[in-house]
Amino acid sequence: MVLAQSRIPDKTNEIPEFQPLPRPLDLVGKVVTADALNAQTEQVVEEKKAHYVFTVKDNQPTLRKAIQDLDDDGFPPPLRQTNKGHGRIEVRTIQVSSALRGCLEFPHAAQAFHIHRKTSYIKAGKVTEETAYGVNSLTAEKAKPERLLALVRNHWHIENKVHYVRDFTYGEDASEVRTANGPRAMATLRTLAIALIRGKGWSGIPEGNRHCAARRHEILALLGV
Repeated sequence: MVLAQSRIPDKTNEIPEFQPLPRPLDLVGKVVTADALNAQTEQVVEEKKAHYVFTVKDNQPTLRKAIQDLDDDGFPPPLRQTNKGHGRIEVRTIQVSSALRGCLEFPHAAQAFHIHRKTSYIKAGKVTEETAYGVNSLTAEKAKPERLLALVRNHWHIENKVHYVRDFTYGEDASEVRTANGPRAMATLRTLAIALIRGKGWSGIPEGNRHCAARRHEILALLGV
């Protein structure tokens, strides 16, 4: 569920717009995930009393290199999970280490991890591989490798269940509404539609759209009118 969204003004980036969003939320004991650009540990841990799981990319080269340079002795045996669906087989391997705890120049870091993804596209015969690096404030007692892998994977639900749907189903990127507050208003309406349809139990947004189009009298009930 989308609780808030903010337009990124020209000549700036996500960071100043991201910081106010968690302030009204009760996040005590929760786990916050975010893209690497928005890794604001002080706000998450010290202000909100929550935990974090962040991916580490090239905008944090020192931290990334420290995790990348951990040799195999710094990691226990890997955990491997295999999933098949949507015409592909994906194998995820995670290795988690507390070896850098207290050494990283990153506040409240308790564990570092590598996640290697190997994806085989069955029909195309194509194979892709990538490795992601990350850091989190959860100790090994609170977050086993299985939980960390699930947290990182669930972070991408934001992309798959919101942004992808807004573009693929509602054609957001192709929209010609591009001036003033129009794009922001339309983004809000698309997000509202997704939330209402999922809230009524449809797993597929196109299916929910077709149902509402055929039974327009039910739309007001969805809105609680």
